[in-house]
Amino acid sequence: MQKDKPNGDKPGKGVTRRGFLTGMGTAVVSSAVLGKALTSTAEAETLRAAKPVALEDITLYVNGKPYQLTVEPRWTLVEVLRDHLGLTGTKIGCNAGECGACTVIVEGKAVLGC
Repeated sequence: MQKDKPNGDKPGKGVTRRGFLTGMGTAVVSSAVLGKALTSTAEAETLRAAKPVALEDITLYVNGKPYQLTVEPRWTLVEVLRDHLGLTGTKIGCNAGECGACTVIVEGKAVLGC
């Protein structure tokens, strides 16, 4: 009678569940790392070719208090509130306007901040 191999695979068997899962885990991690590297390279090329973004000076009133800011037009209201003013009460959920987590009140009406 043969003993089990150290990794738990039985002799004479084809692909085992453990071997399959180990291989899949390796493949997923490898593709994630490689995909991120390729995406980063593509993003870098896109950013090099893009025109610089013009900044805009704005005054934003939050709860009656004025904030003077220099922002990029592509920033969302949620990003400005959370990342630039430190007001973390507004949440980012789906970042696509589907879930409503980013809802804020603007001039008495509920609007999506993302």
